[in-house]
Amino acid sequence: MIEFADALKSSRAYNLIKHDIDTGNLSHAYMVISPDTLALNNLFEIVACAVYCKDDACLACTTCHRILHGNHADVKFINSDNKNLKVEDVESLIDDTGTRPFESDHKLYFVFSADKMNAAAQNKLLKTLEEPQKTVTIFLGVSRESAMLDTVKSRTKKITLDRFSQEEISSALKEEGFPSDSAETAAACADGMLGRAKEIAEDKSFAENYAQTVNVFKNLKKSGDVASFLNEKVLDKERLPVFLDIASLIVRDMMAAKTDERLITNRRTAEEIKEMSQDYSLLALSNILYLINEERKKLNVYVSSVGVAENLLLGILEVKYKCR
Repeated sequence: MIEFADALKSSRAYNLIKHDIDTGNLSHAYMVISPDTLALNNLFEIVACAVYCKDDACLACTTCHRILHGNHADVKFINSDNKNLKVEDVESLIDDTGTRPFESDHKLYFVFSADKMNAAAQNKLLKTLEEPQKTVTIFLGVSRESAMLDTVKSRTKKITLDRFSQEEISSALKEEGFPSDSAETAAACADGMLGRAKEIAEDKSFAENYAQTVNVFKNLKKSGDVASFLNEKVLDKERLPVFLDIASLIVRDMMAAKTDERLITNRRTAEEIKEMSQDYSLLALSNILYLINEERKKLNVYVSSVGVAENLLLGILEVKYKCR
C-alpha cells in the first residue's frame, strides 16, 4: 500500500522525474538519495505508476493496481526488503534487461537500498549503466551516497528527495488516520522524514520517552545525578536515538519559549516547556543543541551508547552553568 502519496507527489524529486516522463526524456538511470527508506520506496512505486498510468499515477486504476501488486511484466522492484545485494542479484537484473519489453515499449527497474550493494556488485552493474538498453531505465534508491562508487554515481542522474516540513508531515500523518496530537508531535521529532514520523506516531512508548526526557532536563542539577539518570529506560541502548530526537525537540521548544512562544511545536506541553526554559540561558540551549547533534554523530559511528549518554548529560550540566 502506498503511504504519504500526496506529500510525495508534491516533492521536488517526484516532479523532476515526472517532467522527464512527460517530455519523453526519461534517463537511462537515476540515483535518488534519501535516508528516508519508507518515503523513497513509496516514491519509486508512484514513479512506476506515473510511467504507465494514463491519469498521473492515480494509484487506483487497473494499471496502477497491477504495478503495485508486482503483476506488471515490465516493472521490476528489486530488494524490496532492503537487504544486502549480492553479485548474483545484480547478474539477475542485468540478464533481465537484455529481454524486450512485454507489455509496453519500456522496462523499469527499481533497486531499493542500492547502497547495500558491495563494490563487486556495483562494478558488475557498471557496464549496464555505461551501455544501457534504449528501452530500459534503472532507478537506484540510496540512503548513503558515500557508499556508492564514483563510477556508478557519474553514470546516473542524481536527484535528492528533500526532507519535508513539519506541516507537510503532520498533514500527511493525519491523512493516514493518525490523531492530531500524535501527528503533530511525531512531525516535530521526525527531522523531516516521513518514515521516521510514522514510526514515532505508531510508537505507544513515545509519550513515556518524552516524559522521561523532560524529567532529565528538569532535574539534572549536578554531576552526581548523571549516574542515576543513566539507569532511565529512555537512555538505554535501544531508546537512546529516540532520546536524542526528543531532546532536540525540547531544546528547540525551550529556545522558542525564550524568543517567540508561537514557535513552540509541542503545544500540549507549552506551559511546562516555558517553566523549564527559565533554568537555561539562550546561549546554553544553543550549545546543548550542538552537543546533541555531535553525540548523535558519535552514535551513528558505533560509539558506546553509555558513553554517548554520559558525555551528553555531563555536557548539558557544563554549558548550563557556564552560560548562565
